[in-house]
Amino acid sequence: MEKSNNYVLFGVLALVVSLVAVSLAYAGFTATLNISGSGTVVNAKWDVHFANLALDENTGVTVNTAPSIKGTDTTIIEGLDVSFTTPNTSVSYTFDVENRGTFDAKLSGLTIGAPSCSGDPKAATVCDYITYKLYDTTTNTELTAADNAKLVAVSGTRHFKLVVSYGNIPSEDLPTNNVNVSGLTVAFNYTQDGSNTNGE
Repeated sequence: MEKSNNYVLFGVLALVVSLVAVSLAYAGFTATLNISGSGTVVNAKWDVHFANLALDENTGVTVNTAPSIKGTDTTIIEGLDVSFTTPNTSVSYTFDVENRGTFDAKLSGLTIGAPSCSGDPKAATVCDYITYKLYDTTTNTELTAADNAKLVAVSGTRHFKLVVSYGNIPSEDLPTNNVNVSGLTVAFNYTQDGSNTNGE
């Protein structure tokens, strides 16, 4: 009788050991696979603006109001007000157009205003001696509406000079009254150039 009880006990122990062995074997064949990562959506922006406006040269012109970049709106230069008292005088200002956005920009339109004069019977003749010109100072060339140079993203800068002149008008054409000059404007129209977003 004792002998049979010993057999039963041994059988139970053997069963427990086998369950543990199976459990360990099963655990040896499990694994957890993880894939992790991160991404960033880059903030694309359009930022073409004026910068570094400065007086370049003044040869006898009275500057009533110097031009300035308008407050926080860096796409406008305003306030130029000058008086010419003698012929053969001029004033010039330099400034930059910068691209600090993420898109290449192309100068798709350039409008340079023509002086318009009033206030004296000889105003139209006087206007023939008023010039308003824009230059690229890097190449030292006068710009026209045909200019379409690309302004590369992020690092793109173009250097310009604006010159207002009163030429050598003959004495017989000098006005007897003040001549008001208007139309001294320049408009740059920049548009996105292609789909480039990294300046290359």
